[in-house]
Amino acid sequence: MTYEDKYAELHSKYQKSGKELEQAIEKLSETKGFGDLNDISNYEKAHRNFKYAENQFQGLLKYVIDGKVDPSTEFNTCEYIFGTIKNDQLKKGIKLKDYEPYPNEDGEWEYYSCNVGLTNSDEIKKEYQHSFYLFPVLNLEHGKECYAYLSDKLLNNPDKEVDIESLDFKKVIDETKPIFLKVSLGIK
Repeated sequence: MTYEDKYAELHSKYQKSGKELEQAIEKLSETKGFGDLNDISNYEKAHRNFKYAENQFQGLLKYVIDGKVDPSTEFNTCEYIFGTIKNDQLKKGIKLKDYEPYPNEDGEWEYYSCNVGLTNSDEIKKEYQHSFYLFPVLNLEHGKECYAYLSDKLLNNPDKEVDIESLDFKKVIDETKPIFLKVSLGIK
């Protein structure tokens, strides 16, 4: 799926939720007073759906307009990001397994280190013996989703000691600027 495809999908949802909200408003205005309580409930649901669709759509537009992505490139889903890292490591002779997040458990490698993070900077500082990856994400929620996914795939966290939901990215990420998922992977 390209960013253009994602745009079409989000635009369709935005348009549909707008029509549903319009219908809910009309239904409310047809009766005097507050009308049927179901009408109010339907309006609230339609309004929430519209706001969510609008935020997703506007977030993608802002992201593309800021010039950080070519609309014809592949949309960075969590699976796509992991697949890119996995394929790059395979070219280097390292097999990352889908079901084993810590590839050094069999003792084949001297060391394994991995850092996953979110940043507003698109700068990568190279270090000796590390592979670096930088992927643009749509917004902070998309970034957190990808962060959680890659943490499960690349970090040894079997007891879920790192609770992604408890991390407050808003302290370090400016949501008005482009957001990137940054991965540093070192295997020797």
